[in-house]
Amino acid sequence: MEANSINTVEIIMKKYGDMVYQLALSQTKNKANAEDVFQEVFLIMIEKNIDVESEEHLKALLIRMTVNKCKDLWKSAWFRHTKPYEVSEDTRSYPMEDEGNSEIYQYVLSIPAKYRVIIHLFYYENMSIEEIGHSLAMKYGTVASKLSRARKLLKERIEGDNYGRVEERVHL
Repeated sequence: MEANSINTVEIIMKKYGDMVYQLALSQTKNKANAEDVFQEVFLIMIEKNIDVESEEHLKALLIRMTVNKCKDLWKSAWFRHTKPYEVSEDTRSYPMEDEGNSEIYQYVLSIPAKYRVIIHLFYYENMSIEEIGHSLAMKYGTVASKLSRARKLLKERIEGDNYGRVEERVHL
């Protein structure tokens, strides 16, 4: 292993580490699993000494690797045969939370992973539909369709909860 490649991966980690971790967290909904995915992605970068053509290609590669590692985690025998530890709403925290988006992000975490990744990349990573398609090897129409479905799901869940809250207030 060359020291040069390790230094390069360190630079990449500093630039894209948060993106990889946040994407892994949005997919796994678990800090420990997100950390494992993060480590695996960057270990592969070190072990394989991956050479990239451009910054755009590097970002797309990291996104694809992260999503694939999350899928590998879900398919693993260990993951299928364990029950997640339930954390109360009071103690649950996600790094992306702030006063303005914590409730919305909880809704994002509640939708299926195939939509969550699109929402995360579009809104939290500010990627265009074209960039998301390139990163996930999807056609423009597929990404646009999934984004539309994800928005519809989020809207239904938000409106459903708000309706429930109004009903609770009326009955109190």
